[in-house]
Amino acid sequence: MKKVETKLNHKIPQLLLRNFASRKVIKEKKKDQYYIYLFNKESGNSGEPNIIGACSENKFYDLPNTNIEASFEQVESKTTPIINKILDEKTIATLTFDEKQQLAFLLFANGLELMHSEKISKLC
Repeated sequence: MKKVETKLNHKIPQLLLRNFASRKVIKEKKKDQYYIYLFNKESGNSGEPNIIGACSENKFYDLPNTNIEASFEQVESKTTPIINKILDEKTIATLTFDEKQQLAFLLFANGLELMHSEKISKLC
């Protein structure tokens, strides 16, 4: 697997954050922009940032001899259609066993990464 070099890593996948957007700005010839309400428990500040910078940290996955970012991208690309299916059908009853496993893996992996974050208390 090729090492993916990214500076800003999301602790919560953007594919999940998009579905909690307080608003969406449609941009011609560019990616749509999504905004969420955010409250920082440590500082007491709140706001409505773009999800591009929300719940993220510079080089969060930057560990020697690892390729965590590429692994998460693979998991997220497989999970996006499953989340869209749930949102379209408004139920999880129609998910196949494999879809449930893939979704569970995403949530499990995301939970692990958050548990190992030193700054989880001020995440969002």
